[in-house]
Amino acid sequence: MSKKRLPYSSFKPALFRLEQRLDVVDIQFDNLQKRADKLTHQLDGQGESLVRQNGEDDMWMSLLEDSFSTYDRNLIYSYVFDALRLLHSQVKEQLPDQMNELPTLAAVLKLKVKRHKIRRAFNEGLKSLALSEEQLNSLCIFFITYCQEAGYLPPEERHTCANDVTDMVGHVVKNQLLKLSLQNAVLAIENYKVKKMGSEV
Repeated sequence: MSKKRLPYSSFKPALFRLEQRLDVVDIQFDNLQKRADKLTHQLDGQGESLVRQNGEDDMWMSLLEDSFSTYDRNLIYSYVFDALRLLHSQVKEQLPDQMNELPTLAAVLKLKVKRHKIRRAFNEGLKSLALSEEQLNSLCIFFITYCQEAGYLPPEERHTCANDVTDMVGHVVKNQLLKLSLQNAVLAIENYKVKKMGSEV
């Protein structure tokens, strides 16, 4: 006995419902994909933040473990202080109309996140000193660690010490990023002094 064939029209409602369900599934899948992408982006950001935090923790530990003599500590502190002050002054020189808003380097670091002009001046200042932002963060950590106990040595008391201090940093400082940051701070100040003397001749 032959089976009776159903007309195509009888399947149309079922096919229509199936298509609707597939459309709903597609929409749900797209939403899930967007959420997954957003979560991946957040996790990537958290991962980068943890890496930075671990690097900073290593640097703090290095500073606690590094054995500076009182004179060496004061010597390095003086170069770091001058490098931070020089960066601040260079940013202000590029933005004379905003000097009142930038009384400290901390103000520059805070405002550069939202203000393009300040960010650009900040980057130019770093470039002129041959420092990276990561190295600047290292210098800030050093400054915060020793600002209460270190003494400032004026330039005339350390004009013959540049080579000695870079060598000393190389031997005493364990953290590689901090070591490079401190050595570059010394070079930045010494190079600035040479340029300034050349311009005054």
